[in-house]
Amino acid sequence: MEEISVREGKELRAKYDFPFKSIDYVFDGLELLSGKTKDNVKVTIYIPDFKKNLDAQYLESLAKLLAEADAKDEVVEEYVGEDVYGEEMPINLSDEDLEDCYYSIDYRGIRRTIFKQKLEDLKKSLQGKLENRDRAELERFMEDLSWEFLSDTRTTVQVLNKIKRTYHPKNKYDDKDLRKNWENEFLYYFASCRFDLTGNYDRYSSNWYVTRDMFSLGQFSKHNTQSILFIESCDFKTLLSGVERGICRFSIFEDKRCFNRLSMEYLTIVKGNFSITTGSHSIEEESAKLIELNGTYRIYTYDNNLFAFVRE
Repeated sequence: MEEISVREGKELRAKYDFPFKSIDYVFDGLELLSGKTKDNVKVTIYIPDFKKNLDAQYLESLAKLLAEADAKDEVVEEYVGEDVYGEEMPINLSDEDLEDCYYSIDYRGIRRTIFKQKLEDLKKSLQGKLENRDRAELERFMEDLSWEFLSDTRTTVQVLNKIKRTYHPKNKYDDKDLRKNWENEFLYYFASCRFDLTGNYDRYSSNWYVTRDMFSLGQFSKHNTQSILFIESCDFKTLLSGVERGICRFSIFEDKRCFNRLSMEYLTIVKGNFSITTGSHSIEEESAKLIELNGTYRIYTYDNNLFAFVRE
């Protein structure tokens, strides 16, 4: 990753054959070399469009540290600060994930508006373009968010990141009020799956990386599969799902409080001692065992590639 000027950032599209997407962040209270503090400093990170799996929290943490190092006039590669989780983090511009990426810092800042206004503007811009379900989801997101988020004047990406950190499944949906758990699941789902990396609303954004991230909270495993997954026990065998030949990823959640069901498709519930097996199109042919479970499990899938087994 290299630093460029704001003007050079605007010219990136003309310089390269591939398009860039830009992500803006704004930071307050930066400590200057003089000892004074500076508010409203904008950091923009420019990412080639072909990079799809960069972590939004990591990018915000990186932008934060770049702003701090620049304000203090410190050597960027030697600066160590705290990431958005409060953990120690060095700046590593040679990270291979940041290859072909750039950043700029603008002390003129940005025009600040509260997140509620940004959502109102989004809703207005999408008027007549959304299906009823999508419009209802957006309205519910606006209604369920607390004022802590709605009054935030930072960029859309930063507010979304804060929502995702607050309601991430690793924090567990264990409120005694079931309605509150459902609300918290929804806020994480919508912030994670209805906006792209730049903070733009994207109804068709892929949930794959969001779901794969959640899978790390369970017992994760990868399996070579044939064209069909079966549920099989000593006295029955039935079709679970068709899959592509290759790799499928499983995660077993023994604690359902660490699972967000909204980003996945529900398939079925199974009780007893059973195995997940893979085979050809014929249910009568012998199939290969992948995992064995004993108990009551709800089974979910995403894209017939990710499968979650959630204990009841």
